[in-house]
Amino acid sequence: MESNPTINENNFFNCFSEDLFYEIFHEMSPSELLIMSRVSMIWKKMSDLEVLWRFHAITKWPDYVKIEDINWKEHIQANYNSSFFGSLNFYLGDLLTVCNNSINYLDPQKKSVVHEKISHKASINQLIIYDNKKANIKFITCATDGSLKMWDNQMNDVCLLDQHIHTRSVTCIESFSNTFFTGSQDLSLKVWELNYPNDFHKTYSLELIDELKGHKEAITCLQISRDSPDVILIFSGSRDKTIKIWKKIDDLQYQCIQTLKSHKSTVTSLKISTRANCLISGSVDKTIKIWNKQEDKFMCIQTLSNHSGTITSFVVDPYNWIFYSTALDGKIIGWKYCTINKKWIADSVNISNKTKINCLKFNRNLNGNLVNAIEYNQLYSLSSDGKATLWSRTLNSTALTLEKELNNLT
Repeated sequence: MESNPTINENNFFNCFSEDLFYEIFHEMSPSELLIMSRVSMIWKKMSDLEVLWRFHAITKWPDYVKIEDINWKEHIQANYNSSFFGSLNFYLGDLLTVCNNSINYLDPQKKSVVHEKISHKASINQLIIYDNKKANIKFITCATDGSLKMWDNQMNDVCLLDQHIHTRSVTCIESFSNTFFTGSQDLSLKVWELNYPNDFHKTYSLELIDELKGHKEAITCLQISRDSPDVILIFSGSRDKTIKIWKKIDDLQYQCIQTLKSHKSTVTSLKISTRANCLISGSVDKTIKIWNKQEDKFMCIQTLSNHSGTITSFVVDPYNWIFYSTALDGKIIGWKYCTINKKWIADSVNISNKTKINCLKFNRNLNGNLVNAIEYNQLYSLSSDGKATLWSRTLNSTALTLEKELNNLT
């Protein structure tokens, strides 16, 4: 049927009732709503309705839709195909990724998923590799139902520990030796000690050491810094726009020693650069902040505003003054420290086909016995459309070359 050129499009759609518009837009996915919002002012008005975005949030995150004062459109955009913005939701070091409640095993040669394991009843927020030779643990996952699981280092992936550790979604986890730090939607940061199996206890267990409270909204990301054997600092980012620094004061207690207040929106990612001796933070406000320690206090010394989307992830070169940032604008920016003006500058911009990038990791060398070796000249990115991409670079350079893409994981 040919279109009638005499029909005025605006008048045609004005004949639609708001109820009919709502029913049509209610059936659209988040990605379709974003596309529709760019068609016309009328469609944008309907696409921006919070009730539609809250509907999708209830479907994906049923455990924390009761939280008030959330812009659900912003929330879903920042987490498109992810579990929670600010939480790294995959680790490609051992060619493992997570999608919803399952773990995907990837074969880079076949460029596809070779095995999928449903591991949680709820969406997985983060998967970390656990490099502790004393434990028989390969990796750890945490999920939106408040649970944490530990998996053995054999191919059968037996669950060694399944423990409910928070009342709401566990958004992030970090480990140091046999000590674990977990952040949650319940506003708390918890410190755990891992108990190993013995003659009396045949399974692993986590013992709560301390519970740190101070954030006014959900904790979104964590980072650990060890200045010396006796000085351990924990950095926690939150939806309350702040970063808190916690210091270990004895074997059983941690204390907040500083609160950083420079971001204008949710803090989504944190990373320590030991080479540059600084803290790097990213936010929904699209900025990157560089923090240096001056007279026992961290000060914001630079703000980087080259991204046009929510900052999602960082990777830091441990041998050079280089780091990479990823965002929902589809860019991977390589940053170098300029010794002349003592500033970080954008050295390269690598675009991943304009897709939203959720995470970036250095590759792990799986050849021979070098299972735990990191290949710092190869990086994997995971984008919102489910594609895992391998990038390579030359030594001391930030420019990336696309090597291969794995099949869609969603």
